[in-house]
Amino acid sequence: VDHGMVIKQFGTVSHAIIGTKLVSNVGKPDESKICASHVERHNLTIRMQNRRFTRLTNAFSKKWENHEAMFALFAAWYNFCRKHQTLQTTPAVAAGLANEAWTINRLLSESVKSLAG
Repeated sequence: VDHGMVIKQFGTVSHAIIGTKLVSNVGKPDESKICASHVERHNLTIRMQNRRFTRLTNAFSKKWENHEAMFALFAAWYNFCRKHQTLQTTPAVAAGLANEAWTINRLLSESVKSLAG
């Protein structure tokens, strides 16, 4: 069974689907753990923790660059600073990417270092 995904190709003028292509994914996921509710829960967490994804707020991003920057900070905070109830630690620690949960100060310090060079 090929666990690929379908990529839709859209026309530039009509914006109609003019073709599709199948792209294979790498890896062998445990099919018993595939569940749409996990994705929906993650989407809800993103919307609730980051109001820029909620259109009817003052924080809604009008510029794409601001949206990207805020989401990058959110993703870093979510994975490096926030301890998850089911893991009892951060995802970064659980994956071996960090030795301990980061403070917000460390997150911002590491962000500045990565921007500097």
